[in-house]
Amino acid sequence: MNKRADQPVNVICLKYGTRYPASYVNKLHAGVTRHLKRPFLFHCCTDDPTDIAEDVKIIPFPDNPGIKSHWPHVLVKLMLTKDGFGDLAGPTLFLDLDLVIMDDLDPFFDY
Repeated sequence: MNKRADQPVNVICLKYGTRYPASYVNKLHAGVTRHLKRPFLFHCCTDDPTDIAEDVKIIPFPDNPGIKSHWPHVLVKLMLTKDGFGDLAGPTLFLDLDLVIMDDLDPFFDY
């Protein structure tokens, strides 16, 4: 079990552009709420927070770090793993927006 079970863990997703509307963020947040028993903070790194639930913490989408190809690039997901990204600290789980949560998420933080 997480040694700091009383400390909230982080769950983060990434939303850019119009491919996935805010409803995907909100449904993912609802799924995490149903299937994560420990305290958590839900974050969304996005370029447009319109219609995202107010209890989702918004992290502004990062500026292009100098990638010369099309931006945003798949490497944005790697940027999320950088220590201190979005002022996050502690255990953090990244989830894609097109996931459907079907069962307990706590084992990801127990490992």
